[in-house]
Amino acid sequence: YTHHDYEVYGCSNTNCGYYIVSGARDMYINIVAQYEMAVRHRFKAHTSTIMRVKLLKDDSKIFSCSFDKTIKVWDVDKSDNWKAQPTLERTLEGHGSWVYDICLSPDEEKILSVDSGSVGYIWDWKAGTQLVTLPKGSHSAMSGHTDAVRCCCWAPDGKKVFTAGQDSLIIMWDAETGAVEREFEGHTTYVLSMAIKGTTLVSGSTDKTVRVWDLETGSLERTILYHSKNVESVCFVPNSNDRVLTGSLDKTMRILNIRNGLQENVIEGHTGGVYCANFSPDARFIVSCSADKSCKLTKIEIDKLEQNRRGFHTGIIWYTSFSKDNKWYITSSSDMSVRVWEYYTYNSKYTLSGHTSHVTTANFMPDSEYAYTTSYDGTCRIWDFKNSAEISKIELGKTCWYADVNPSQTKLALASATWKIHLYDISNLEKPTELRTYEGHTYDVLCVAFDKDDNLLSGSSDSSIRYWDGRGETCWQTIKGHTSIIYHIKFLHGDRIATSSMDSTVRIWNYKTGSCENILQGHSHPVPALAVTPDKKLIISGGQDSVLNIWNADTGILEHQWRGHRGWIRSIAVDVDGERFISVSDDAMVKVWKVSNMLYNLAPYLKTGVVDDANEVRKLVKADFAA
Repeated sequence: YTHHDYEVYGCSNTNCGYYIVSGARDMYINIVAQYEMAVRHRFKAHTSTIMRVKLLKDDSKIFSCSFDKTIKVWDVDKSDNWKAQPTLERTLEGHGSWVYDICLSPDEEKILSVDSGSVGYIWDWKAGTQLVTLPKGSHSAMSGHTDAVRCCCWAPDGKKVFTAGQDSLIIMWDAETGAVEREFEGHTTYVLSMAIKGTTLVSGSTDKTVRVWDLETGSLERTILYHSKNVESVCFVPNSNDRVLTGSLDKTMRILNIRNGLQENVIEGHTGGVYCANFSPDARFIVSCSADKSCKLTKIEIDKLEQNRRGFHTGIIWYTSFSKDNKWYITSSSDMSVRVWEYYTYNSKYTLSGHTSHVTTANFMPDSEYAYTTSYDGTCRIWDFKNSAEISKIELGKTCWYADVNPSQTKLALASATWKIHLYDISNLEKPTELRTYEGHTYDVLCVAFDKDDNLLSGSSDSSIRYWDGRGETCWQTIKGHTSIIYHIKFLHGDRIATSSMDSTVRIWNYKTGSCENILQGHSHPVPALAVTPDKKLIISGGQDSVLNIWNADTGILEHQWRGHRGWIRSIAVDVDGERFISVSDDAMVKVWKVSNMLYNLAPYLKTGVVDDANEVRKLVKADFAA
């Protein structure tokens, strides 16, 4: 709703869940019925910009602070659906400069306020008296702030208070004596927002970062950078110690996991910077306000947001692939784990543990009964995935980037940081035997693939593709054209292949003649993910630019371009029917996409092309089967 005339700096949802209270540069406080989006009351007494509005838990009082150097307490008559306009009960005066922020104590008996003059006060708001002064510092350690104080909060036990400001410091004070107890240094510019949960403090700054602090030790635990401008607001997600909601001048709100540093969601909609964002009491909505003069109520279901994480990898998801029987898909991660999922329920069924570093790829054997993985730890492992058991391990001592198994499941080719392709006999899965190595690349071999005749193709960081005799060691063809790292090789019809590269292109080649037939240009950054539909008609590429491109494999025309991930897209896998594909990303998300079989347009019910909700995916699948 846009009932203010200027920027809206403060907003809160009433605990009854029916109203939004906001304060703005127009000096008015608005109370809006959130389901009707109609102004119930609009009133003012401040003579300058209102920065924050807060409420008691029972909604009986509203507190506001302003650049007019005052804090005002408003009495709310909640009878008859808030029919009566709140009345001014008390004005707290004593600040000598702009009041930037206020915060109620956990017992709601006191209020903490901070100003642009580097001073803070703790008040008995009922009596209207100052209890404790947090004095301006003197440029010596542990003396206080030396510049404007922009935000404040209470410790959960009410014994400590925290302030932060333009001197880039966060300071912990004794709430009874006003003595400085600890300083937290790490931000490089103004600290604008803070939130506390348990022994964790999270702060946002004009340095664009969110920082996570341990209150017991005072140590900086993590720095998270996703916003591109000031982080104006931060609060914890209800019922979570690990996730926070942030608001920024980059016009977005984001949900961040402060334990692994990953971004879980981006919420857009404001056309100006977001100054304040917090959750409704029932955690069903986010209430936000902005420089675009509006307040927004955004529905967000935390349980479903949790489902979006799809199996709870705690790091980058490197790779995904489908089983040939279309019952399973598999994911590998920087968290050193591999997970196997039921395709049509999207439930994680098996976890494969044993790697000691990032798992770069994970694939199923052609018979769909076994899986194989590669890792930074220098190993390739073969698994009985239904029993979560490791069958055998190939050790090279250097990063194993990729592996491929021939259709008869008798040979495994391994691409690695040894600059070689290692070929193994896996007729006995428990005892792989090395047959030969292929040498010729001048840097890491990143991908390898068997053709229909069991010959080999490889791609390398040396920017070349090589075609090898699968029964000897002869290199039949060296293919050059890419100007950087080759990430993937995928087969098309006949003797054609598609490759993706760090040079931001996808190229189509005749691998037997070495000629380049087409260069597909549509990404602005490297293209680490590549897949081909089973009918070989479409090429799907995913980039570091977070874009998915769908190409016509015969013409090279870009058919569709989709966005959904918020990180580097690492891998794409198409199901056996060619109806859906899965993409995985640095954002720790697995996303399921559907294409129709007529020009592969998105089905009407997938207007954005993105399915973020596991329940919606299940409905989609059931509807398809019913049809």
